[in-house]
Amino acid sequence: MFHRQPLNSGFFVLGARMSDSETAAASRILGSTVSVAEIMPYLQNDCFLSKKSATKYTDLGMRKIKEGISSGKLRAFRIGRKILLRRSDVDAWIQAGEVTREKQTQDKSDLQRLTDLALERARANVAARKRQP
Repeated sequence: MFHRQPLNSGFFVLGARMSDSETAAASRILGSTVSVAEIMPYLQNDCFLSKKSATKYTDLGMRKIKEGISSGKLRAFRIGRKILLRRSDVDAWIQAGEVTREKQTQDKSDLQRLTDLALERARANVAARKRQP
């Protein structure tokens, strides 16, 4: 997982130079048992995704990703012609859309109300047609 390289007596993870405190933590990781809290920052490396990569990461369509960006709910960065999304921003955007049981119940009651209204109107139209000679 961690690769020790003797370049300038430091460690490199994913091509980024680590600070002295990170190097010390990496040394502890390589030399002993560590807590989950120490290793999680390395596992949750916050990287940038292209729109295409974001669609693969989230299993959403390109249209939905573009809607999130254009609505301002999904933060994006433009570098030249390339649009980049921070993975943590994509995760936060997904989590903001979390549907709770209460929300599902409300959505079902709204749907039921709309369905009842549509049926009522359809029945009224059928009854009106029957009355016409």
